[in-house]
Amino acid sequence: MAKNNDEVLDKKVRARLREDILSEINTSVKDDLVETVANDVRDTFNSKYKNEIKEEIKRDIVDDIKESVRKDQIKLSRRKSWKIFRLDIYIILLIACSLVLVYRLYDSGNLTLPAKMTKPTESTTTTKQTTTEIHDFSWLKNKYSYLLNNVHIINLDLLKGEFNTEKISNEDKLAMAYKNISSKEIQKEGIISTIKGEILENKYNELFNDNLFKNDNFTIDGLNYAYSESTNSYIAIGEENISTDEILYSIYDIKEDGNKVVISSYVALNRDNKIYNINNLEESVKDNSRDITDVLDKLSKVDYTFEYSNGTFHLVKIANR
Repeated sequence: MAKNNDEVLDKKVRARLREDILSEINTSVKDDLVETVANDVRDTFNSKYKNEIKEEIKRDIVDDIKESVRKDQIKLSRRKSWKIFRLDIYIILLIACSLVLVYRLYDSGNLTLPAKMTKPTESTTTTKQTTTEIHDFSWLKNKYSYLLNNVHIINLDLLKGEFNTEKISNEDKLAMAYKNISSKEIQKEGIISTIKGEILENKYNELFNDNLFKNDNFTIDGLNYAYSESTNSYIAIGEENISTDEILYSIYDIKEDGNKVVISSYVALNRDNKIYNINNLEESVKDNSRDITDVLDKLSKVDYTFEYSNGTFHLVKIANR
C-alpha cells in the first residue's frame, strides 16, 4: 500500500510540495536573518551614535573649560595690570613729594648738595671723604649774629688778650651773666636789690655752661652784690650807677667748625658819644657818632668762639687779633 501511495504522488506534486516547504523555510529563515541583521545594525548605529554624542559633549565641555580659563586669565591680567598701574602711580607720587621736599630744603638753605666727586688717584692708603655744608657770609651772619647780643663785656681787659672762659674770673662771669637778667627778675625795696640765686645761676649756664659756676660776690653798675647762703640770694645795698660805656662791634667774618662757630668782628668802645680803640682809651678815633663803619681800619679785631651743647651755643673763648 505504501508503495502504491508513493506512486500516486507524481513528480509534479512532489515538486510543488518541495517548493512550498522550501518557501516556508526560506520565509521563516529570512525573517529571522532580517531581524537578526536589523538588530545588529540598530545596535551598531546606537553604539556609534552614542559615541559620537559622547565625543561631541566632551568637545563642548573642553571648549567651555578653555573659554572659562581664558576669561579668568583676562580678568587676572586686568587686575594685575591695574595693580601695577596703581603701584606706578604711588611710586610717581612718592618721587614727586620727595623732589618737592628736597627742593624746599635746598631753597631754605637747610640742604646743600655735595660737590661732584672726582675719581681718586691710585694709592695704597684709604682716605675718608666728608661733605661739608658751605654757606655765604650773609647766610651765616643772619643765623649767628644774635649770639653777640648776650655777651656783655664789663672788664675791657677781656678784649685785649686771649681768654678761654675757664680763665675768666668768676666775678667777671657773674657780672656778664647779671647783664642778661631782666629788671623784673631783680627785687627792689628802697635801696636794697635782691636776686634769687637760681636766676643768676641759670643765666650763667646759658652763657657759659662750663660747669664752673659757684656763688661768689661781684660788683656791677656801682653795686656790690654779696651772696647769702641762708636765703640762696644775692643782695646789694645802695643806688645803681649804670655806666654809659658801650661796646660796639662790626662783624666781618663767621666760620663754622664742627660744633663751634667763630664770629670775627671789629670792636670799639663808645664812651660819652666818642669812639675809642679798646687798646687806646686816651685818644678817640671818632666823635659824635655811634657808627664805626668808616673807621674800621683804626679799630681792634676780636674773635668770639661759641660751642654748641645742650641745645644752644655757649661762649667758650674771647681772643684779640
